Amino acid sequence: MQNKLVRLVHFGVLLYILLATTGTVLAGSVGVYDNEGTWALWNPNPNSADLVGFGWAGTEPIVGDWDGDRITEVGVYNREGNNFLIRTDQGFDVIGLGWVGVTPVVGDWNGDGADEVGVYNNEGTWALWNPDTNSADLVGFGWAGTEPIVGDWDGDGITEVGIYNREGNNFLIMEDPINYRIFGLGWVGVTPVVGDWNGDMDTDIGVYDNAGTWALWDITIGSDEALEVVIGFGWAGTEPVVGDWGGDGEDKIGIYNRNGNNFLLMKGGGFEVVGLGWTSITPLVGNWETTNN
Repeated sequence: MQNKLVRLVHFGVLLYILLATTGTVLAGSVGVYDNEGTWALWNPNPNSADLVGFGWAGTEPIVGDWDGDRITEVGVYNREGNNFLIRTDQGFDVIGLGWVGVTPVVGDWNGDGADEVGVYNNEGTWALWNPDTNSADLVGFGWAGTEPIVGDWDGDGITEVGIYNREGNNFLIMEDPINYRIFGLGWVGVTPVVGDWNGDMDTDIGVYDNAGTWALWDITIGSDEALEVVIGFGWAGTEPVVGDWGGDGEDKIGIYNRNGNNFLLMKGGGFEVVGLGWTSITPLVGNWETTNN
């Protein structure tokens, strides 16, 4: 069975889903974190939220498949201690990583099927946790003022780093330790997003203008061809989320609406509304449960 990891950095918080192409279908779902220790994770069956207590006031949410079981687990980044706490079946693990001003990220940096944590200092330095050495591997990629994105750009099962550059309205993604590609996409005020828009097992890029317009680009590593699709979905003030809502291996778009405390997820020719949230939460995406195919 081949698996596909898709990740989204959204306002400094990495959102995560796992896709599968055969066998068990893993459909993405949504959730929220109140930044004080309470999570509400949407369960399509029985159409309600499961509450989880993990974290404390001021911590930021991260999610990932920490143990490689293809189920998304929760975690937090604690800026006061410059460390991560990730929830495990036995309790939690603490990973000391970070410094003032970093953005937390999550990815499968070594291709072992389990996610690890990392940080980006928004100036060109990444520290990616390596469980084999119990230390961080440093990567230089980017420059001051750029924002981190991560994805499996070439479909090899390993998460690579990338940046969004607002001054140039473009993405730079690392293909290998010495090569990168530039994609001109975006305009003032957009939020960068990533996802597998066509189900080809590698991660693509896109932007949302927070007013209802999306531009999604199939990056097609190894080819000079690229496909940009413009979609209208949402309205002013809504925030983007991305996930494989149907479990078919292709990511779809969605929005979080703070005025209504709800998600709208694009499905087929329409959309699904999920009422979930309250004031000051952070929206999330993850595979909280397994649905049999």
